[in-house]
Amino acid sequence: MLNLANNQFSGQLTVIEDGASNNTALLDFINLGGNMIQGSIPNSFFELVSLAYLDLSSNNLSGVVKLDMFCKLKNLKDLILSYNGLSLLTKSSSTISSNVAACPRLYILACSSCSITEFPDFLRTQEDLRVLDLSNNKIYGDIPKWAKDIGKDSLSYLNLSSNFLTGSLDLQWMNLLYIDIHCNKFEGPAPVPPPSAQVLLASNNSFVGEIPSAICTLASLKILDLSYNSLSGEIPRCFKNLSDRLSVLDLRSNKLHGTLPSRFGKCGSLNTLVLNGNQLGGQLPPSLLSCQGLEVLDVGNNNFNGTFPYWLGSLPELQVLILHSNSFHGNIPEELTSLTFLEFFNVSQNRLVGPIPHGQQFDTFEKNSYLGNLGLCGNPLSKKCGDDEAPLQPPPRMVQMAMIQIKGTFGWAIVGIGYGCG
Repeated sequence: MLNLANNQFSGQLTVIEDGASNNTALLDFINLGGNMIQGSIPNSFFELVSLAYLDLSSNNLSGVVKLDMFCKLKNLKDLILSYNGLSLLTKSSSTISSNVAACPRLYILACSSCSITEFPDFLRTQEDLRVLDLSNNKIYGDIPKWAKDIGKDSLSYLNLSSNFLTGSLDLQWMNLLYIDIHCNKFEGPAPVPPPSAQVLLASNNSFVGEIPSAICTLASLKILDLSYNSLSGEIPRCFKNLSDRLSVLDLRSNKLHGTLPSRFGKCGSLNTLVLNGNQLGGQLPPSLLSCQGLEVLDVGNNNFNGTFPYWLGSLPELQVLILHSNSFHGNIPEELTSLTFLEFFNVSQNRLVGPIPHGQQFDTFEKNSYLGNLGLCGNPLSKKCGDDEAPLQPPPRMVQMAMIQIKGTFGWAIVGIGYGCG
């Protein structure tokens, strides 16, 4: 075993002579990842017949490498070459192509940022693959039809992000846990991952149509990011039944309209909800109060209306609150000053009136947080508040009742009367 990962080693790789005399014939594990090693991969590495694990990632290696050269390593299981300056040739060479079927069956293949231009022929025989990372390459066109057989029953991690992949996408691998396809050119309906999925990152594509309601049945889902697509229609009503494990829901910059589901009954784990840049309207449902772990709430650039959601002051973990460019009206409630973790606050371009609260985090927010509300006054705005300013109003009776009901259900106190490509 040779494990020198995450040090500050520099220079070039040493030629390793295979043979019993220096015990390299028995070398089965090499991890040199996370250093500053330069130069090319010596040919002697392709003669280490006992090697099962090779990690050269996150160095400064360069040069052209034929991926099928690793077919010589009959015991190889894990191959990690990501984040270097390597250029991997993926077409089988004339001298080795006939032996591709005899290539070792890998468990891990990680070749991110390796200037790959197409799906490697090498993958045609990889029926046992568990991890496939081809992100940050230059792969164009549709995913080949034969790719569905790559790790058909074993693949759990798939990262094809930041390429130029096109066409529709059918996630046929039934044991996937992690899917990252963001920053491509995929089209058609949004993909529905298998029931096992925990993470789906599908932002910055060209998916169209409605959000598939089948996503609501994914009981293990923790992160769902469909942002920066062209999805339309309403948010499915079944979203009220999304996985209680869901921690991140990001639907920003689509063409969604309608209102939010009136109930958010299973959001105890939700910490990030981003709906910015859609055409959503109506009022924010007070049932969001059940999301007591919410840290980021961004509903800016929509058509939400109604009085300012007073109950947001009862979400104790809020760090980011973005409500700008909507039609909220009324006062900003003093209760929001109890949000001691609040770091970013933007309610600009609404119809808010009255004095801006002061104290705690509110003394740190700049005027850009409030611009476009002609009725607001007080620091940090230049408009001063007079004695005739309307006093802060209590929340509507409907909201009060909702807060009381939620308090009784969940047993916690109410305070006072809620990734670009490159």
